[in-house]
Amino acid sequence: LKSWIDTKEYSESEVEILYMKRAGGNATGKETVDRLCQHLEPALPNEYFDYDGPLLFNSSVAMILKSANPVATAPLPYDLKSWIDTKEYSESEVEILYMKRAIYEHDTWSGHVCFPGGKCEHNEPMLQTAIRETFEETAMNLNDTTKFVLLGRTENIVQPSYDHHPFTITVFLFLQIVPEVEIHLNLSELIDYQWVNPSFFVDAPVKTTEWHSNRLSITMNNMPGFVFPKGVLTDHTFYMWGLTLRLTFKILLMIYARYGKL
Repeated sequence: LKSWIDTKEYSESEVEILYMKRAGGNATGKETVDRLCQHLEPALPNEYFDYDGPLLFNSSVAMILKSANPVATAPLPYDLKSWIDTKEYSESEVEILYMKRAIYEHDTWSGHVCFPGGKCEHNEPMLQTAIRETFEETAMNLNDTTKFVLLGRTENIVQPSYDHHPFTITVFLFLQIVPEVEIHLNLSELIDYQWVNPSFFVDAPVKTTEWHSNRLSITMNNMPGFVFPKGVLTDHTFYMWGLTLRLTFKILLMIYARYGKL
């Protein structure tokens, strides 16, 4: 890659970024869950990462969705399909939970917007990594089936790294089935959170920023992303770009897909 981008032909060219515009109309809660269940892979409790090649590490994150309608609560015992078919839920919209990482000068991910999650421990199944890390960072117990339903997972996504081998990341999607769940952040890792409606990414303007890594001595200009409203706990700016933007768009394509399997 380095040799290629150093060639005269490439180094003097400019780049273009591919953007998509989805079909009009917001997806309802029922449409969102139906489409995610159609496109996501099943999440198995004892499934491990499978990648043929050198890796820096494996990781899992949890994307947590809830109804924007605070009274849309599943009766227990419940049937997911029957619940999302109810008028109360089917006409509501969903929100996605985002976190803001703590700010440390020499942390590559300092201040980034992210999903709860992290690195897989030795011989730890992918799903358990997402559940364990989410509890450690937010005190949300995704094992509690009276509050959360596991919808499925994405494929294992290989993410390039600037100075090491690539790493893998898998997104597990959970649907919160009660109006509110208490969130208690581990402030050494996360400093704020925000719930965002997926339709926000249709209407909000794309912003650009400069990213600099003190550890790697790298500066990247004009990185596209989105600025959220201020967080729940602080006035910190939520600027989402990079890997979290990539993962978000992967899920949005599932939600707003109109034809066939992605």
